[in-house]
Amino acid sequence: MKNYRFLEIICGLICIIVASVFVFYVYNLTNSSSSIKQNYTIKAKFNNIGPLHLGAQIFISGIKVGTVSAIILDQTDYTVEVSMSIINNTKIPSLVTASIESDGFFGKNCIRLYPNTEAGNISYLKDNQYIENTKDWESIEDKIGNFFFSK
Repeated sequence: MKNYRFLEIICGLICIIVASVFVFYVYNLTNSSSSIKQNYTIKAKFNNIGPLHLGAQIFISGIKVGTVSAIILDQTDYTVEVSMSIINNTKIPSLVTASIESDGFFGKNCIRLYPNTEAGNISYLKDNQYIENTKDWESIEDKIGNFFFSK
C-alpha cells in the first residue's frame, strides 16, 4: 500500500514540474521585452477601412510583415488613421501603396503593401512615418459595379 502512495506522489511531482516548465516557457514567450523592441510603427490614412480590425495582418508579396496595432478616427477630416506594427528587420520603402483587401474570398481583411522599387533612389519609412499612397476598402458590390460600369 505504501508503494502506491509513493508512486502517486512521484507522478504528481512530475506533473507539477512539467506544468511549471510549460507555464514559464509560455510566459517568457509572450512577455519577453525583446519581442516588444522588435517592432516599429508606420501609419496610413484611409477614407474607408470597411471591416478592418485590430490585429489584422499586413503582407508584402504574400509574406506577413506586421499587424494593425491601432485604428483612430481623425475628428478634423473624418479619415481613419491606421497604425501598423512592422517587424523590425523589415524595411518598407517610402514609395509604397497600402491597400485594404480581403485575404481570400471569404477571408478576413488585411493590408497589402505594394512597394514601388523601380524608382532610382530607395529610401525607407522610419518609426511613426506615414504611407502617402493608400487604396480604400471596396465592398463586393462596389467591385461588381466598377466592373460593369467602367466599360
